[in-house]
Amino acid sequence: MTDFDPNSFADMMDDYIEIADANIKQEYQRELNALKGLSENKINEFGGETSQMDDIIKEIEKAKESNLSQAELINNITILGKSTYSLAKKVSALIP
Repeated sequence: MTDFDPNSFADMMDDYIEIADANIKQEYQRELNALKGLSENKINEFGGETSQMDDIIKEIEKAKESNLSQAELINNITILGKSTYSLAKKVSALIP
């Protein structure tokens, strides 16, 4: 049996964290690309306004840059108000 090497374990955990961070940023970027591609007409069809969409996009960009969890992102969008949160639920896969 081999001895436990705390340094090796720490290196392995750092690698896993890096991969997870990259995956989260990639998911946020895909979502941003999709949301930025919505036309004003499509936003209106969902019952929203472009200013609300701008706010949603800003929150997702902040989440991506700050490495926020999905739960923190949802909380931040909830703070924007009920109608903005409702729009986010309709247009974003990140907001269940």
